[in-house]
Amino acid sequence: MHDEYLVVWVTKQDEFSWDIWGRRLRGDGSLIPNGWFNIDKIAGYHLVDPAVVYNPHTDQYLVVYTYELSHDDHDIWGKLVDWNGGLSSRILIDTRSLVQRLPAIDYNNQNHHYLVAYSDWQVSGSVDVYLQSLDEEGSKIGNATIASGSGEYRGTPDVAYDVVNNRYLIVYENEGSFLPKILGRSVSANLSSLSPEFHYNDDGTIGFDPEISCSSNECLVVWAYSDDSYVKARRVSFDATPLGPNGGFEIAGLIQDVYQNHPSVSIFSPWGYLITWDYYLTTTADKRDVYGRVVGFGKDQPMGSGFPIDNRQYFEGYSDLACAPTGGCLLVDTHNPLEYPAGDYEINGRLVYTLQVFLPLTIR
Repeated sequence: MHDEYLVVWVTKQDEFSWDIWGRRLRGDGSLIPNGWFNIDKIAGYHLVDPAVVYNPHTDQYLVVYTYELSHDDHDIWGKLVDWNGGLSSRILIDTRSLVQRLPAIDYNNQNHHYLVAYSDWQVSGSVDVYLQSLDEEGSKIGNATIASGSGEYRGTPDVAYDVVNNRYLIVYENEGSFLPKILGRSVSANLSSLSPEFHYNDDGTIGFDPEISCSSNECLVVWAYSDDSYVKARRVSFDATPLGPNGGFEIAGLIQDVYQNHPSVSIFSPWGYLITWDYYLTTTADKRDVYGRVVGFGKDQPMGSGFPIDNRQYFEGYSDLACAPTGGCLLVDTHNPLEYPAGDYEINGRLVYTLQVFLPLTIR
């Protein structure tokens, strides 16, 4: 509504105190004066794993993150952030015992609810995916669990909202006595109905770090594949049913001595989806770059070749992506301007646009 982005990250003040910070910037990438601010901090404790979503109904963001109370006890907290940086009091989303962490979030613009999905450790040692819905003030409404069996570890979820059917789609990993799988379900807006669980990657390969984005007709799931070697994607329907070729299709193929991981995906109007990932050639001092590739709506192969988005010298990685409805996208990543072990990590951004050419139409 204000042609702005909000970027959130972790600042390590020292070994013990890690804070959550944010910065507003304009849609053209220019920095707003005095636009950066602390979102939450507790001296002597780690606040990590921030995720953010915008709510146009209240003109606010909700930022969720992990509070590391102790080695065996992590909680999920949040704060509402006004568009101009004003902060609510702390929202205690999940303070149960044991570990809850790695939250993902999306906003339901029909019911005006948030859904937070995160990994939830059990006394048995297994891990579930926990779903917690919140109203616009941050109060809890309902919850659901995507449970794991004995020796299974469902976690690292991502969530997307299906505006057509007023449902959510959840994707996540499952590890255990088998190669890690990429799985998914659809969930009703009130969390009362979960679809069957679907499997997206190949049985004989590893899948981790899933991300999902939905268009008006389908969703695209992306994940890293087999020892950080390449990135794959698969289209899914709104009921989470897998579409296209079994096991999906390649976004970034296998290259000798190259690690490719940490994918992100967002709608890239009007063409399709923009997928980004980290690219690390292990034989050089250039520790990591960020690449991108486009997949058209309804397609089971990428459009054109992969291209570098941030390939400056030394370290650029751990990227995240947000795209505006008009087609421009903001990629943010971690950057070290000096060769390791010198320097420290900074937060950088880069805009990615579609190239649109308008030609006159003449009718005879």
